[in-house]
Amino acid sequence: MKKLIITIFSLFLLLTSCSVYEDLYFLENGQVKYNMTIDAAELLAIAGTSSLKNSNNKYPKDSIMNFSEIIRETVDSIPSGMEQDIKNTEPLYMRVQNDDSLGIFKISIYGDFDNIDAFTNAFASMSKLEKEGKSKTNNSFSKFYVNDPFGRNSYSWDGTMFKRVVTAAPEKIEYEITDNNGINDEEENDNTGLSLKNSIDGSMDRLFSQGNMVIKYHFPKKIKKVSNENATFSMDGKTAILNYSAALFLNADERLSIEIETE
Repeated sequence: MKKLIITIFSLFLLLTSCSVYEDLYFLENGQVKYNMTIDAAELLAIAGTSSLKNSNNKYPKDSIMNFSEIIRETVDSIPSGMEQDIKNTEPLYMRVQNDDSLGIFKISIYGDFDNIDAFTNAFASMSKLEKEGKSKTNNSFSKFYVNDPFGRNSYSWDGTMFKRVVTAAPEKIEYEITDNNGINDEEENDNTGLSLKNSIDGSMDRLFSQGNMVIKYHFPKKIKKVSNENATFSMDGKTAILNYSAALFLNADERLSIEIETE
């Protein structure tokens, strides 16, 4: 798995594009369905006979993982106060579709929730658990992160009015790259991790900036008003469709905030 991740990071240096598709369904009974898919098929097209393609033979073609089960299996002891957060993520699943013969490479996060509060709590807890895990991990990969695209969102839905509020991510910290004269081993390792992180951050930006992010909000009733004037609608008037640059996925952006009123 780690070798596959490193290979993918190296391919990010190429000028390929990723697209992000997000669907949020609000049902009449108050339940919420969510699906977010990152389509990175062009990575396979670029890879050709590279190690990414060769690694497909070792990596499941189609695998589904439950977030809470992954956490319970990988954490030796659950920190005090985190049990509820793990329980909140039980409805969340991740699916990896990986088939170079069909040109498919997708990563999806999805789940069914009893209500909007359960949906919001699931992603808030996932963000909290991720931060907790990184704080206890002492390796270079713990420094690689997307600026918390899920934890920086808050949602509300009362049956007629939907609100999504996105808190802007902090600006990226720029690190000065220097030689290792007079630097001890620990400092050198830290600088190496930061240098690699900066390289990957820039490559991720290039990767996603060339792709699209399409968000669809599906409602049980017709839409009356949308705060974003660029929204388009389905034929039945119950779905609002927004198009953004996929770069907004990497760094939570206030432009993703929206209010939608239905009948």
